[in-house]
Amino acid sequence: MRPFVQYYDAIYSDKNYRADTDILRGLVTSSARPTILEIGSGTGNQTLLLQEWADVTAVETDTDFVQYLRQKCSAHSSVKVFDVDIGGVPVIAYDGAAAYFHVVNYISTMNGLTHLFSEVAKRLKPSAPFLFDMWHGECVMGDPPRATTRIKQYHNHMGKGQVTQAISPQLDYRARNITLDYKITVEPHGIVFNETIRLHLWQQNEIVNALHHAGFSNVQFHDGRNFANPATSQSWTLWVTAHR
Repeated sequence: MRPFVQYYDAIYSDKNYRADTDILRGLVTSSARPTILEIGSGTGNQTLLLQEWADVTAVETDTDFVQYLRQKCSAHSSVKVFDVDIGGVPVIAYDGAAAYFHVVNYISTMNGLTHLFSEVAKRLKPSAPFLFDMWHGECVMGDPPRATTRIKQYHNHMGKGQVTQAISPQLDYRARNITLDYKITVEPHGIVFNETIRLHLWQQNEIVNALHHAGFSNVQFHDGRNFANPATSQSWTLWVTAHR
C-alpha cells in the first residue's frame, strides 16, 4: 500500500465528511432505508457515514484504496465493496448515487465522463438523485492554484500528529489538465513521500451535456463551500445535482 493511501486519513482529517453525506441524505426521498451507489469510495470515510442510514454499494478501482476500504468496512454488513469499473456493478435500482471528492475530475475524456454518467443512470430509480462535487473549470482556469505549503494537525483513528503538504501545481491551459505534485511529511512518524495527482478541468456546459446525454435532468450547480447557495463565477469548487 503506497504511503498516500496509508496516511490518507491523516492528510484529510480536516475534511467535513459528514457534511458531504448529509447533502445526499437531504436529496434522497425514500422513507424506508434507502440504497446508495457510491463511486470512488477511497478509504471509506463517506461510506461509513452513509451506511448509518442506508445500504451502500461502494465502488473503488484503485487497488491500494480497495484494500483500505475493505478493511475499514469489514464489520459493516450494510456495505458491499466492488473493485471494478462501474459497468461491472450489478444493475439494480438505487435510491441515490454520489461521487465525492471530485471523482469526475480524475476522468480526462468525454467518452469516460459519459460512460460514468450513463452507467450511474442505468442503476438509479426514476427521479433518484445523483450528487457529485468537482473543481469549477472556468474559475480555476481564470485563477489557477499556486504553489503552497499547508500544515495540518490530525487527531483521529490514525493517532495524533502533524501533516505538512508542499503542493506544486502545473496547469496545461490548452488541454485543461492540472498536475499536482505533493511532497508530504507525516509526524511523529517521520514519513516523507511524494504523490502526483492529475485532474481534468471540466466546464459546466460539458457536464450538463454529458448528464443530459445519459438521461439525467434538472441539473443544478451549487457553491462547493455552501451547498445552500447557487454556484457563482467565484465558486472554486462546485456541487452538482441531477435526477434520473
